[in-house]
Amino acid sequence: MTGNIKQLEIFHIWSDEIENRLDPFFYRPHFEELEKKLRGSNYTAKPLKDIADFIAGYAFSSNDYSEDGMPLIRIQDITDNGVNFETEKRLPFDYLDKFVRFKIRKGDILISMTGALRGGGRVGKIAISDRDTNALLNQRCGIIRSKSEEVLQNYLYAFLSTELFRELLVKHSVISVQVNASETDINSILIPIPPLSVQNEIVKKIQKAYGEKQKKEEEIQKILTSIDGYVLDELGIDIAGDDSP
Repeated sequence: MTGNIKQLEIFHIWSDEIENRLDPFFYRPHFEELEKKLRGSNYTAKPLKDIADFIAGYAFSSNDYSEDGMPLIRIQDITDNGVNFETEKRLPFDYLDKFVRFKIRKGDILISMTGALRGGGRVGKIAISDRDTNALLNQRCGIIRSKSEEVLQNYLYAFLSTELFRELLVKHSVISVQVNASETDINSILIPIPPLSVQNEIVKKIQKAYGEKQKKEEEIQKILTSIDGYVLDELGIDIAGDDSP
């Protein structure tokens, strides 16, 4: 039992460092160190809300479900392998006109807003839609779309997929039985913005890796596991040696 209990962490902050949160978890030195390194990136960083639109999913009821119809994408349909459009939950096709704001487009980044700290059901799981189809997004999920000419959608997906982003998301979230992130939490996280030439290089590297992955799953796994480090290296951010919460 005791092997599963983490060592007690003791730290202090000054009164003028207190923000609008009173929970000690928010002020962990681990998070402060990550944010310091992010601010010390090679490139200017801006809050997500300044460079992208965020659309939170709609709270559809089980009474809305139909045997036939279009897919309703829920948290469990946002997976490490992409978006599961073959989900069994369906909505009537005539819902599309009424709820068009929640329609998923090709290239949309989807994020889970509720989940665990770790594992397959973790909060902040990211997937990108590979198709333009009639599908609507459920509550506790969000759509992220770049609205800035200086930020490529695929670069944004690359950075949001890093462990750095997810750690900062956890910091800003409310933790009880599960970890819950709000639209405000997600929109407040800083995103480094390198020149488009650097963004394109990052995107090309990742797309090449995923293209090769489809041909040779086992051999390319080492490349995929290095993507997180590659993206952060390109941004001049070193988080080696930092302890996760």
